[in-house]
Amino acid sequence: MIKSALEVFTDIEQGRLKKIYFAYGDDYFLQERLIDLLHRKLLYKFAGNLSRHVYYGDENNNKAVFNELFNYGIFSQNKFIVYKNVVRISTDEEKLLKQFIATVPEGITLIIIFKGKNVPEFIKDYREIIQIVDLSTPRYNKIPDLVKSYIQSHGYTIDEDAVDLLIMRCGEELGTLISEVEKITVYLGDRKDIKSEDIEKIIGFTRQYNVNNLLYYISKKDHKKMIECILLMLDAGASVPFIVSVLTNYFTDLWLYDSAKDRSNFSTISKMGYENYKKLDFGRVFKRLLEIDLKSKTTGISGKDLLLPFFAELCLL
Repeated sequence: MIKSALEVFTDIEQGRLKKIYFAYGDDYFLQERLIDLLHRKLLYKFAGNLSRHVYYGDENNNKAVFNELFNYGIFSQNKFIVYKNVVRISTDEEKLLKQFIATVPEGITLIIIFKGKNVPEFIKDYREIIQIVDLSTPRYNKIPDLVKSYIQSHGYTIDEDAVDLLIMRCGEELGTLISEVEKITVYLGDRKDIKSEDIEKIIGFTRQYNVNNLLYYISKKDHKKMIECILLMLDAGASVPFIVSVLTNYFTDLWLYDSAKDRSNFSTISKMGYENYKKLDFGRVFKRLLEIDLKSKTTGISGKDLLLPFFAELCLL
């Protein structure tokens, strides 16, 4: 059975461990989190008596990996072996893996992370001992349910509005969202329900989140907050061309949303923004953004004087 990254994270945190993990997917954060969670759980399980070994398939380390797997005796230290960036498993390597699977020692845990989705067929015969993990970046429309499920698996509750706000404030990268959820749970103390007010208090206007904050308030047509975000971004060193690029991508999404047959791939922010801007003259908006970008590169006009009039106009459209 193939499980999502968040399902496997929950299994590991609750002590449901497998001896072997075969993973695929190119989300670097999910790869590193899987490795880190499992390493910490194994350190606890073996009271620190654990060595960690990392090998890379694109560096032709296959011989070293199998030497490590089979170099284990009754008095050996427990091992956590990670084999990353694996493109394919050769016939000889498959035979060795089957041999290892048949006699895997209690003290060895193995993770193999494949590039792409080239997970070998033979592992389906060993589902009792092997966990297959999908580390692909989730589609936009899956993010809210994944985040909610992750929160609930840790004994907390969160309502739909709070989930939407969390995503709007932090963006839709799963790694960032999980990190922020952990920060929120620390803040809550003994309380187990996450509310929108908690997210507003805890997730501040750091530079990392200013783009998402800006797009959130544009989507809500909240002029005061738009201006606050723009000033914070400019003070933090964001360039006008960068901000124009973000705005162009955002309004392009809204323009495409109107005629899209399948809207499930659009972000939550785009869906909210469309409701407020579906009658917008997008051609006029794109022309204004182009003018702002050109003036930022050819004149000495400040970013503040270029951008604030645009947002004033936007709220009147």
